[in-house]
Amino acid sequence: VTFGFSAQADYRAVHVKNHGLAGTQFQLHVKGVRVPVRLVLPGEQHVSNALAALAVAIELGVSPEQAADALLGVQVGAGRGEVRTGCWGGRVIDDTYNANPAAVKAAIDVLAMEPGHRVLILGAMLELGSTSETLHEDVGVYARSAGIDQLIAVGHGAKGAARGFGGGAMFFSDQLTLKAEFPVLPPDHVIWVKASRGAALEQTVGWLAPMGGLNHADVAE
Repeated sequence: VTFGFSAQADYRAVHVKNHGLAGTQFQLHVKGVRVPVRLVLPGEQHVSNALAALAVAIELGVSPEQAADALLGVQVGAGRGEVRTGCWGGRVIDDTYNANPAAVKAAIDVLAMEPGHRVLILGAMLELGSTSETLHEDVGVYARSAGIDQLIAVGHGAKGAARGFGGGAMFFSDQLTLKAEFPVLPPDHVIWVKASRGAALEQTVGWLAPMGGLNHADVAE
């Protein structure tokens, strides 16, 4: 059993539509049937995971329609794209559980679709070896090209991202310095916080959004 985006896949996703924080839609093609699927999870990176879940369920006898309906109830967990209310009234996306270049770029794509002033707070992507500096710089360039308004790099491992982003980027050596110098924000600011788990940027999320998360169904509204 195979799944993916190619015509040869047994379980195939087509017509993928990214709706930013409101989620993602696609059509599932399986066994001559087309089934609409909606995810409340932000970002196209979740489509592959959804296809895997659909394939398992359908192979076990669940109808494609029932399997698709069940995915509507799937919510992200803490640190995996959870939307929270910032202390200034805007939104904070807690995506601090893990990071690699592809995942950071997927997050940037979602953030770029949001209205308002879009800020990426990026900690180090760990375990990249000798390519680390180049890959951090590359995601900074990508963020700039995607239309992100501001990039804030935290920790020396992420410094290359600020360099790649260029003008308007900020660099802080650690989270305490970031907190001490963080400005008062207007409510139109949307902040995405992304880093590898070892960077522990959930600490920054804790003071940016102390009141906890929103349900993605609320975000979609």
